[in-house]
Amino acid sequence: MAGHPQASRRTAPGAQRPDHREAGLENFRYDRNRLLEDLGREARRVVNTFDKERESKAIAESALNTVAASAAMEAGALGWERW
Repeated sequence: MAGHPQASRRTAPGAQRPDHREAGLENFRYDRNRLLEDLGREARRVVNTFDKERESKAIAESALNTVAASAAMEAGALGWERW
């Protein structure tokens, strides 16, 4: 049995075997905490740099363009009806 691969992996009586599942769980927790910290930092940056005036102007401009395009399409449709 000395040449068997499992023989070298056995733990001496009374010795503790490393728990790979516990180590994996600790890595997961560390990675999760880092991810949450990074996400929180980025969310704070976005909120702190949000320009309400610029965003409201962009939304208003987009709405005006949509209304103008809709009116142009309506006028074109009315023109086709008269043919």
